[in-house]
Amino acid sequence: MKLQTYYNTPLEKDANICNTEIRLSVNCAGAVDESRDVSTRAVRRDFYLIYIIGGQMNMELGESCFVMNAGHLLIIRPETPFFYYTVGDLRVNYIWIHFTGGETEKLLDCLRLPTNTLLDAGVHKGAEEYWQRMFREFVINDEFFDLSASSLLVEILTFFSRNIHRVQGRRELFKSISYIHENYQKNIKVSELAKLENMSEAHYRVCFRRMTGFSPNEYLSDRRINAAAELLENTNKKIEEISALAGYNDVYYFGRVFKKKTGISPGRYRKNALMSK
Repeated sequence: MKLQTYYNTPLEKDANICNTEIRLSVNCAGAVDESRDVSTRAVRRDFYLIYIIGGQMNMELGESCFVMNAGHLLIIRPETPFFYYTVGDLRVNYIWIHFTGGETEKLLDCLRLPTNTLLDAGVHKGAEEYWQRMFREFVINDEFFDLSASSLLVEILTFFSRNIHRVQGRRELFKSISYIHENYQKNIKVSELAKLENMSEAHYRVCFRRMTGFSPNEYLSDRRINAAAELLENTNKKIEEISALAGYNDVYYFGRVFKKKTGISPGRYRKNALMSK
């Protein structure tokens, strides 16, 4: 993203404010590209969100020191001393927003977004689109700016919260989910998956649904049907053979499950795939 900076005040220094009389307000926003060295030391009166698009930079935050890489997110609390900088030939591309308001703490708590903590939000191209929309609001800057910009900020914070907890959840269940994808043809038991994560079966089932939205068996079934659909589309293998390769020894049961998931039989699915080519 190219270098851009926008303020809601004529002077940059006047955008560094803490205003608890309003619910939520965006003071300024911008993007820093990889064309120059970065070195900033300051103490802000508002909240400061930084999201790394690419590259790397060092961060000194209060008593803590760490490195921020692509996908990392940091929300710095007001009145917290910080110093961030690039080293040597390393460059960084990041986007940022400063915001304030009496509802800010409550909003961050609701979204489970801790401040002064390095967060892994993952690398998402969609984040840049949010910033382009925010920049557009600064350019328009009409009587609806405060309402529109603060609403967009809530969208941005929600976007990051969802991705942070999705990343953390997937990491927590990485071994068992990877095992499902690599061994879906086998007779996989939930107890075996729970053992991979050092959890009881009951706790594992709860965590799995919370992280994926599915039960372990539903997730496994979807993986098998997706694999079968790919074989039906791209091979001439018989349906009985595809059933076995997808982990179903009973071809009739496979047919029922496939139709329940896709709405059509395996044979019809293959015919439709051939017709669309």
